[in-house]
Amino acid sequence: MKEYARTSDGVYAAAKAGYGSPGPRATQNLQKPAINAAIRAEQEAALHNELVPLALGRLRKILEDDNIAPQHHIAAGKVVLGAAKGTTDTATGKSLSEMSLAETEAMLLALKAEHGRHQAETLEPIEAAPPEHDVMS
Repeated sequence: MKEYARTSDGVYAAAKAGYGSPGPRATQNLQKPAINAAIRAEQEAALHNELVPLALGRLRKILEDDNIAPQHHIAAGKVVLGAAKGTTDTATGKSLSEMSLAETEAMLLALKAEHGRHQAETLEPIEAAPPEHDVMS
């Protein structure tokens, strides 16, 4: 399941699991609800624990590096603002598009303070739920 969750290649995953006929076995396994649920759990864990932090880290590096071309700053900014589009400031109840410059700056200061508090805390990673039985058999 981990190989399928990582590669989305059923035949490769079945071969890595040691099946003699990986093609037919991959088709059979992917029809089992328990296997599909386990694959989704693995993918969600990877998304939360690896891919989102990696993407945010890359965006941060682009936005903070003054040596990167302005068009890359703009592209990264659009990604961040697009992700924050539905964000509403709890203090004003306004979305980013409705805020004045002063309100946006106040929200940014509050978010930076909150980020500093979260940096001091240790966050537990999400783990994929272990299967209740061997779903690859």
